[in-house]
Amino acid sequence: MYKSFSMSCTPFLQNIAVDLWNRFGTQLSDLTIVLPTRRAKLYLTEYFAQLIEKPIWQPTYMTIEELMASNSSLKLADTYQLLIELYKVYIKHKQSGETFDHFYFWGEAMLADFDSIDKYRINAKSLFQNLADQKELSGDFSFLDEEQIQLIQSFWQSFNPNLKDSIQQRFLEIWNVLYPVYADFKNSLRDKGIAYEGMISRRLVEDMEEGKISETFNGMFAFIGLNALNECEKSLLRFLKKQQKALFYWDYDKYYTTDVQQEAGQFIRKNIREFSPEKVKDSFQSFKLPKDIRAIASTGEVMQAKVAPLLLEELKSAQKDKAEEAARTAIVLSNENLLMPLLYALPDEDVNVTMGYPFSHTAVFSLSDLLIQLQRNSKTPKNGNVSFYHKDVQAVLSHPYIKGLTGSTSDSLLQNIVKNNRVYIGEKFFEQNSSVQQIFRGISDYTSMIDYLSAIFNQLVDIKLEDDTALRKEYIYYFLSSIHKLKKAINDEKLTIGLPVFLSLLHISLRNIRIPFTGEPLSGIQVMGVLETRALDFKNVIILSFSEGVFPAPISSASFIPHNLRKGFGLPVIEEHEAMYAYNFYRLVQRAKNVRLIYSARTDGSDIGEPSRYLYQLKMESEHTVKEETFSYSITIDKKEPIVIEKSKELLGKLESRATAGLSPSAISTYIACPLQFYFKYLLAIKEQDEVEEDVNMVLFGNILHHTIEKLYHPYLNKALGRETIYSLSRDTDRIKAAVNVSFAEVYYCSDSLPDDFEQNGRLSIIRDMVMRYVRGILKYDMTKTPFVLKMLENEIKLPYVFFTANGKQKEIYLKGILDRVDEVNGNMHIVDYKTGKNKREFKGVDALFSDSNDEQNGAVFQTFLYALMYEKENGTSKLVVPTLYFIRDMYGGDYSAKVIERKSRSVQEEVSDFSFYRNEFTQRFDRLLSDLFDAEQPFVQTNDTQICATRCPFKIICNR
Repeated sequence: MYKSFSMSCTPFLQNIAVDLWNRFGTQLSDLTIVLPTRRAKLYLTEYFAQLIEKPIWQPTYMTIEELMASNSSLKLADTYQLLIELYKVYIKHKQSGETFDHFYFWGEAMLADFDSIDKYRINAKSLFQNLADQKELSGDFSFLDEEQIQLIQSFWQSFNPNLKDSIQQRFLEIWNVLYPVYADFKNSLRDKGIAYEGMISRRLVEDMEEGKISETFNGMFAFIGLNALNECEKSLLRFLKKQQKALFYWDYDKYYTTDVQQEAGQFIRKNIREFSPEKVKDSFQSFKLPKDIRAIASTGEVMQAKVAPLLLEELKSAQKDKAEEAARTAIVLSNENLLMPLLYALPDEDVNVTMGYPFSHTAVFSLSDLLIQLQRNSKTPKNGNVSFYHKDVQAVLSHPYIKGLTGSTSDSLLQNIVKNNRVYIGEKFFEQNSSVQQIFRGISDYTSMIDYLSAIFNQLVDIKLEDDTALRKEYIYYFLSSIHKLKKAINDEKLTIGLPVFLSLLHISLRNIRIPFTGEPLSGIQVMGVLETRALDFKNVIILSFSEGVFPAPISSASFIPHNLRKGFGLPVIEEHEAMYAYNFYRLVQRAKNVRLIYSARTDGSDIGEPSRYLYQLKMESEHTVKEETFSYSITIDKKEPIVIEKSKELLGKLESRATAGLSPSAISTYIACPLQFYFKYLLAIKEQDEVEEDVNMVLFGNILHHTIEKLYHPYLNKALGRETIYSLSRDTDRIKAAVNVSFAEVYYCSDSLPDDFEQNGRLSIIRDMVMRYVRGILKYDMTKTPFVLKMLENEIKLPYVFFTANGKQKEIYLKGILDRVDEVNGNMHIVDYKTGKNKREFKGVDALFSDSNDEQNGAVFQTFLYALMYEKENGTSKLVVPTLYFIRDMYGGDYSAKVIERKSRSVQEEVSDFSFYRNEFTQRFDRLLSDLFDAEQPFVQTNDTQICATRCPFKIICNR
C-alpha cells in the first residue's frame, strides 16, 4: 500500500520493518514491539505484510505505558477513583473541613505532581521537606549536581516562612502535609491494588532493580520511534539493554541532532548516546531534501477549516493516483476544536480520523453539564418546595435536545418565565407536561441523580432532530456507561458521599472521556492530532492552527512544585515541553515533500495573530524557502449611508392606526429625539428581547415606586389631605412596608404575594428599603404643600387632538397617557410626574423642548408640558395648571422644589407656575411637529446627535452607530 515518496525518502517504519524482517524472519512472533502510538502499529503491520509471503503470527505490539502496566500487579485506576482516595487522605492530614468541590481542582494538581515525582524517581521526602526548618543542604542531596543544588537553594532563600504574607502561609500549610499525604496515599492505593501511572512505573523498575521480576520480560523488545523518556522508562530500557533483550530505533534527522542549539534534538541526542541505535537503511538526512513549504495566514481560527479542502484539491490535481495521494496526506490539528468544522468542510471522500474526539465538545455533554448546574443551584427552603434558578432553567429549556423532547412546551415555558419575571421557579410550574416535569424535579442523593440522568438521556436516543442520530446514540452510550461506571466505583469503595461531591466527580469523569473515531485506517486522508503523528511519515502535511500559543501548546496544568525546584530535582519544566513539540514538528516535516502551515492572523479573543515560532526558525535557520500567503474571503463593505425610510402608503396606514390607538408623550418624545427610532419602535413594533430581571433596573424600580404610592394614597382619592394625615402615614412603617411588598410581588414577581425566600434575598431587601426611603421622601415633600386634594391617581386618559397638516387640511388623532397624579393646591392643578432618573427640571425655552439635540431637549419637561396640555383639553382651563416633576432621588433630604424651571439666560431663571404662559407657543410647536410626522413627503431619518444613539437607543446596532 505505502510506497516510498522518493528513492531517498522512505518512511521510517518501512525501513524498520525491513530490518526486523531480516533479523527475525518468521520468528517475528517472539518479538515485542514498543511504539509511541497504537496508530503506528497499523502502519508497521502493513509494511510487514508487504514483505511476508505466507501467514505467520504477528509480534506483540505495545506502547511503553502498556508495557509497564502489563508487568505490574497494580491496576491503573480511573481519575475519579484516585481523587476520592486522595481527598480522604488529604482531609485526614490537613484536618480541615474542606469540601470535595473546593478540593478537586487542587487534587488534580496534587495528583499530577505525585505522578511526575514517581515517573522521574524523585526523592519525595527530600523535595517536600519543611521549608521553615530548612537552613542548608544536607548529605541527602548528594545525588544532585551543583547547578541543581543552587536552584533548590534559591527557592528556599526566596521563600521566607517567617513573613506574615497570607499566601506564603497558606502555601506552607499545604506544603508541609504533601509528603505525609503522598506516602499515605500510595499505601492506601497499594492496599486496594490500584495505582496511578507513575506509581505503577516506579514500583515496576524498583522491583526490577531489586531482582524481584527478572523473569517477567521474555523475548526481545524493539523500541521504535520514542523521544522524551522519563526516568522510569529509561530505567526499563537500561534493564533490558543490560540483559541484551533490547533493540533501539530512534526516528530523527541529523539537521537537529548534530546542532546542539536545536531544541528538537534535546532528547534524541541523549537517547542515542545511552541507547545506541540499530543501523538501518535510512540516511537520516531527509530534512535537507527539496520541499515545497507554504505558510498561509487565514482570517480566523475556524476559517482554516475552509482552507484545508482547497489545499487538498491543489495537491491531488497534479497526481494520477488520487486515492494513493490522499493516503499520503495528513491534516494535523493543533487545536482539536477544529475537528468538526474540518469534517464538515472536507469533500465527500475517505477520511480517517485518528484522534479521540473530546466528549466535552458534544451536545450530550453540554446538556449533562446544564442538568448538573440545574441541580447544583437548586434551592430547597424549609417548606420543602424545590425551586430552580431561572438562568439554569432557561438554558436547559433552550437546549436543542430538550426542545426536541418537549416540542412547543419549551417555548411556552420560556415565554412564561420572562413574562412573569420568575427568578426562582418551583416544581409546580412544570406540572403541565410529564417530560418537562421529569427534568425539573428535585434530586436529593447521587443514586437518584443517576436514575434521573439515565431516564432523561434514554428518552433522547430516538427523538427526531437535524443532528446525526448515529453520533448522538454513540455519545449517549458513552455518557450512560460513564455514570454507571462511576456508580459502581462508589459502591465498590462503600463510600458515603453527598450529591454535591457526586456531581463534581461526574463532571471530572465526563470531562476526561475521549470518543474514538473508527474507519479504514490506511486509506483516505489522515486527520490526526500532533501526538498521533509520532513515527509516521507523510508526503503531504497540512498543519492547522500553526499559531503561537497553540503550537506549541501551552502547559496548562497547575502544580504545587515551583519552577526552580522542578528544575533542581530533575522534573520536567517548560523547556522540555517545548523541546518535545519542536521534535514533533521537525520530525513530521523531515520526510515530507509538501508542507502547508496554516495559522490565524486575526488578533482578537484568544488569537494573537502570530504564526508559531517554528515558522520563523524554518525561515531563518533552514535552507528551505518558505512562501507566505494570506487566505481571506473578499468582503466589500459599502460606504455607510444614512438610513432613510420613505413614508409609503402602507407605512402611512400603520401611522394612522397608531394615531387612532393613541400617541403617548413617550412616543412623541422618541420622535423628537430620532424619527427612525420612532419608526422602529412604534410602527414596526420591534421590541427588545425580554429577559428575566434578576436585578431591579430603573424601570422596574420606578414601577414599584408608582404602585406603592398608588396603594398608599388610593384611600384618600378626592379627599383633602392635611399635614397630620401625611405625617401619620409617613410614620406608619408597617403600612409602607406592606404596600412595598405587594408592589414588589405584583411588579417584580407578577404574583399576588412574595416568595417564601424573599427575606433571605439581601439584594432585594435592600432595594425594598430604598423604595421605602423614597416613599418617605415623597410624603415629606407632600407635607410642605398641604392642604391639597388628590384629584387623580395613575389615571389613564385618551382624548382627540386636532391640528392642521402641511397641506392645510384639518386632521384628528388621539393622545393617550397615564397621569401619575393631579393635586389641587390652593385652587391650582398640579400635574405630577414621578422621575427616578437624574434631576433635570430646567429647560431653555419651548423651542428647546422640540430640539433633536440631546443637550437641548429635556424629555421630562416636554412630557409634563404635554400632560398639562392634555389635562386642560379634557378638563377646561378655568384653573391654573402647574407642571411639576418629582425627581425621587432628591426629595428625601433638604429643600426641594418640584416646579419646572425655565433658564432664560445664564443668570436668569424662572419657575413655571402657570402653564398658560407657554400654552400657545407650545401648542404651535407641537402642531408643527405633528404636521411633520404625518407629512408623506418627510421620511423617517436618523438623528444627527450620536449621543442619543449611545445613551438612549436600543436600535443603534441596526443603524451601525
